[in-house]
Amino acid sequence: MKQKRKPASLLVRGDIVKLELDSGPLLDIPEDWGIIHDPTGEYTNPCDVYITKYTVSAPRVIPLEPVVASIVKAYFGGLENLKEGSVDLPKGPWQRVGRVVQIYYARYGIQKGLYYHPFKADVDLYKQVGGGAYLLRLPDGCVIDSHGFVWP
Repeated sequence: MKQKRKPASLLVRGDIVKLELDSGPLLDIPEDWGIIHDPTGEYTNPCDVYITKYTVSAPRVIPLEPVVASIVKAYFGGLENLKEGSVDLPKGPWQRVGRVVQIYYARYGIQKGLYYHPFKADVDLYKQVGGGAYLLRLPDGCVIDSHGFVWP
């Protein structure tokens, strides 16, 4: 009997995203797109951050694995207002756009607000060919946690 694969526990770490490129322009991302991240690295590289359209479908109904529940509680402050949603994780192919020097975004939960993070190392930005989604490829050893983007 084929075992059913559990849904991926990806987090939308924020939306209303803007990216500042080293070449100068501020890249405005559609407001219904978010910062999609796999904090456990189970489905994608934990240093790859996708910026793409997502939908919120309902209050949380799928039980979370303990490690994911802990990450969610730390980032959002609890599970009470957590919502379930869906995203089609883009696969590529990818074309390099440039280097991002700073990210701006809005986050929700107990740390609700507008945030920015200047990157202290090279962070390449890629755009999906024919699809429009973006991929921020942070260097190995990146730190994205309850504080948001920490390193680079």
